[in-house]
Amino acid sequence: MLVDPLTQSRTASFVEAATNVAAGFVLAIFVQRGLYPLFGIRTDLVQDGAIAAAFMAVSLARSYAIRRLFAAVEANRERDRQNRAHRLKLRLAATPLPKPLVKN
Repeated sequence: MLVDPLTQSRTASFVEAATNVAAGFVLAIFVQRGLYPLFGIRTDLVQDGAIAAAFMAVSLARSYAIRRLFAAVEANRERDRQNRAHRLKLRLAATPLPKPLVKN
């Protein structure tokens, strides 16, 4: 069975979203450590980690939901395309062929 490379399982969607969010978590820690002091916000590394973890959880849920939404939209598009092709095939099969011209 051929697998469409554009489809993605729920597990693969979650792994991709989690990897993306984990990279964002690390980046957030560095950005917070540099940006917060510019705004007079004093935090330690543990607080920065807790803040980043909260945003990471929200980001993971958002990223996963959006990915699954797009996968569902694409699956519906493909199903509609297949249905149109099937209806066309049935219509063509039901259309009688023209009778050949016979010369006497």
